[in-house]
Amino acid sequence: MSPFEILGTCSITPAEIESFNSLDRNAPVEYRELAVLLASRWQRTGSPIIGIGGGQGTGKSTLCSLVEHASRICGDTIAILCLDDFYLTKSERIALAKSIHPSLQTRGPPGTHDVDRLMDTVENLSQGRLVTVPVFDKGLDDRVGVRSVDAGTARVVIEGWCVGAAAEPVDRLNNPINRLERQEDAGGKCRTWINDQLAGPYRRLTTMLNELVFIRTVNMEHVRKWRLRQEQERPRHLRMDKASIHKFIEHYERITMWMLEDLVCKADVVVTLDERHEISALSGFEQRQ
Repeated sequence: MSPFEILGTCSITPAEIESFNSLDRNAPVEYRELAVLLASRWQRTGSPIIGIGGGQGTGKSTLCSLVEHASRICGDTIAILCLDDFYLTKSERIALAKSIHPSLQTRGPPGTHDVDRLMDTVENLSQGRLVTVPVFDKGLDDRVGVRSVDAGTARVVIEGWCVGAAAEPVDRLNNPINRLERQEDAGGKCRTWINDQLAGPYRRLTTMLNELVFIRTVNMEHVRKWRLRQEQERPRHLRMDKASIHKFIEHYERITMWMLEDLVCKADVVVTLDERHEISALSGFEQRQ
């Protein structure tokens, strides 16, 4: 069922239908509908800072692009900040790998983002200031410049795979959960350090959020499949092969699995995807009228 069907088509307003019809028709219908519902929700609640989190390949970037357009159609304005653009530079991650743990050279885990810069950016945008944000090229695995974000937006949306993630209970860190942890972090030094980052700067980022949207997958196998599909959209000379993708995702697996447990009861909006990458359940819109 699509989001409109889940909520009941009789509850969808004419303005929302018009907004839906104005969005990119090449985008998935479910995500166009969800974008309209989120844009309406945020205009109604007035939430100034929103987070969108969820595993790799769940369609966060597609959704954010659609929400941006849907918001503009209904007379609202939002600034999208991608957590990925705030990755530390390659040289900074090499230094981190030398001082903490070799696995931290790989982008992605908490601790490999410049969270302080992201929080400063959000604060400046919230106060109506023009800002510049870094641009990260995943093929080159490094920053390639900056872009400007206009001041005067009504709200800021932060999207990223671990947005909203909390630290795990410490006793859960004792046992490795995949081959990467068994072979390269048997003593738990790296995952403990990452968990400390979630308890520190990432927790402070989460406290800035007025609302959190969580895109929930069924399991990690679907994340692997969707991430591999996502990689095929990159230029051939920049693609990782299947084995590299699987190892890459192992860096994300522990926190992704913890988010599936923890955020389903904490997020303001939970969007559940089935194995076909279609929306099968939706919560957080029960009192929309």
